[in-house]
Amino acid sequence: MIKRIIVPTDFSECATNAIRYAARMAKDIKAEELVILHAFSIPIAHGEAAMTIGIDVISKEQDDLIERQFEDMIRKIDELKEVNYSYSCKHGFIENLLQLECNERDIDLIIMGTKGAHTFSEAVLGTNAFYIVKDSKYPILILPENQKYTSLQHIALASDYKYFEPEIMKPLRDICTLFKSQVHIVHISEKEALKEDETTSAKRFEQYFKNIPHHFHFILDHDVEHGLQEYIKKHTIQLLAVVPRKHNLYERIFGKSETKKLIFHSELPILALPSE
Repeated sequence: MIKRIIVPTDFSECATNAIRYAARMAKDIKAEELVILHAFSIPIAHGEAAMTIGIDVISKEQDDLIERQFEDMIRKIDELKEVNYSYSCKHGFIENLLQLECNERDIDLIIMGTKGAHTFSEAVLGTNAFYIVKDSKYPILILPENQKYTSLQHIALASDYKYFEPEIMKPLRDICTLFKSQVHIVHISEKEALKEDETTSAKRFEQYFKNIPHHFHFILDHDVEHGLQEYIKKHTIQLLAVVPRKHNLYERIFGKSETKKLIFHSELPILALPSE
């Protein structure tokens, strides 16, 4: 099962909600550690006036402010009393620091919140989350701003049946085991027939999920966004799992084309599974 979880925070309500969610999950799966990470940078202006204040003074003031913010945040989160957690505050960019922390601490899952938006594409593309997901080597659970911790009975895995790698599905299996979820393996295509390599990969899905309730769904639709949207609505999907890298499916869903928008309800969490 998932043993170590990390949550980045900027002390916003959105990030605080993600910590609450992560703490409850950590308790349920008996995780060994929940890490809270805050990344910050100190803006340095050019010119003689800017140099009159030493960098050490600025850093000390920043540290004191962050310490107060952290203490205020901890007081708000009762869920942390029931888990083993640690707090890390480092100078740098969150995208880089998050990956370094994951490497050093052997993290199994990143959980992060996204500020509310009317569509998922707006929520992700307009925040650091998109860039973190795109390059991350670790699975990321992306939570909408007000997402509550509830049982996930129906999870959809958007798949093009290519490049199936069993090891990258482990976080999904762990979540399914925790919530006793059903997995809807959804393939959306403009063509009626699967290619030979896609059929072979689908069989490997079947073998890997044999001990977890699952269903295969093949949907004909010229627009993958529309097909997914309709399926999610019809089957009351509570979490969507995607593989950001290698799969052109991800680019088709989250591409920047202004004529294609993914109209997901903002309450839908996304599990991004990394692939080399």
